Amino acid sequence: MANICVNEYYFKGDEKALEKLFDLFEENDSLAKTFKNNKIEGADKAKGIICDIDRESWYITIDTPWHPYRETIDSLISYTGENIQYCCYSEEPGCEIFQVYDPDNLGAFDDWEYVLRYNLCGKDESGKLTELQRFDSYFSEDFFLALVERISGKVPTTVDDGLSILRSLKRDDNTEIYLNPIKAVS
Repeated sequence: MANICVNEYYFKGDEKALEKLFDLFEENDSLAKTFKNNKIEGADKAKGIICDIDRESWYITIDTPWHPYRETIDSLISYTGENIQYCCYSEEPGCEIFQVYDPDNLGAFDDWEYVLRYNLCGKDESGKLTELQRFDSYFSEDFFLALVERISGKVPTTVDDGLSILRSLKRDDNTEIYLNPIKAVS
């Protein structure tokens, strides 16, 4: 697959309706196969690999190439004929996509304003640079500022200030710290 866009969906609706939708997800490992096997129009545009399904919380993760394909989910919901709502978080760092889609205000990602990615790299036995630790966290601006203060003992006044403080704590050039705002889309 091309650059991977990770899409985390949370669904809400009548339990029988959700069961019907999740039965479609579980039939195959890809959206294209689900569309083809159920003769749903648009199979050629149905892109994505189904990675994780959780019927307890009505949550699913789908990896798609380059960007979210929410219209695919809309088509599956239409196919079921049910009234189902959803919200989604999509992330594709290579294309600078960090976004929340929540037209019905379900609130599953309400406190996700920023994503902080911390990569600690080191050298293996051959001297090749390799990732030792990776940390991703999603949070609000207030939480981020409090976190930076707790880690550093310094009080940041803005998100940029907080990021500068974190970068000043880097041990060496093998550590990468990224902070990306998460955009709300409709």
